[in-house]
Amino acid sequence: MNLKQLIIGAAALAITATAHAVPNTSNAFQAIYSDVTLGSMPYTVFLPDNYASYQKLPVVLYLHGAGERGNNNYSPWAYNVDNLFAATKSAFPAIVIAPQAASGTQWAPINAGDNWGVGAYTNPPGGMLPITNNLQKAMNILDQVSSQYKGDAAKTYITGLSMGGYGTWDAIARFPTKFAAAAPLSGGGNLSSVPTIKDIPIWAYHGIGDGIVPDSGTINMVNALMAAGGSPEATYAGGKGHSGWDEFYQARYGTESFAWYNWDNSDGEFFYQWMFSQTNPVPEPTSMGLLAIGAMLFRRPGRK
Repeated sequence: MNLKQLIIGAAALAITATAHAVPNTSNAFQAIYSDVTLGSMPYTVFLPDNYASYQKLPVVLYLHGAGERGNNNYSPWAYNVDNLFAATKSAFPAIVIAPQAASGTQWAPINAGDNWGVGAYTNPPGGMLPITNNLQKAMNILDQVSSQYKGDAAKTYITGLSMGGYGTWDAIARFPTKFAAAAPLSGGGNLSSVPTIKDIPIWAYHGIGDGIVPDSGTINMVNALMAAGGSPEATYAGGKGHSGWDEFYQARYGTESFAWYNWDNSDGEFFYQWMFSQTNPVPEPTSMGLLAIGAMLFRRPGRK
């Protein structure tokens, strides 16, 4: 699929799994990741209907925004992503993992001090900033859950919004062979990483006129990827500003009549059909202990 620019109107891992079911959600469980060096992180795992009948399942790592930080193991999945969980529960069965970053912390190091307005950026002198503890913990959780719950390493995906959009761009730059596709929403990426990530299937979203994370954060990344020979997807939503995320996640899994999007479905692909059709030919067996800078040296052919 070629680029669509839609201008829309208006080290040691210890996991404590609990029997604590997520309210009103029979297909989910909560747990806490704990590491002697990295610290702890609460997370929720959503399993699809009829989970036991599958031999392998796609896995989606979801990174929340700044407003959902804390330790209640609730906020990451309670806002802005209802449609993501609805789609992966039955229409597109998948395991979804939603970790929670602590208050005052970030997924990407560029956002230290909640510096959301930086948008797209380049590496500082001296090389790439170190990976955050949050992102490393999230990657470790991803590996453990995928291993324990029949995750398909060749069909592992990442998406996130706002602070999580930054985190999504950062994750694929550090682990370029890990994800079969990525969907960063309303974030900003590392322009220095473009040669590394240009062949990763990416579908980015941003609301035009975003006053918190500038829309240039996505536009500049998409344009740089195209200039480097990549074929990213891009949805730019006019009048949405720093919002529109659950509408972006609004399935496109049942019908093409989503008036808000004025979606041109002439090629027959919706977002979820696009994402879950992507397969990683060189999946990484694990993210634990990988050196971020070393991962930046790897490049791979495009996928579909």
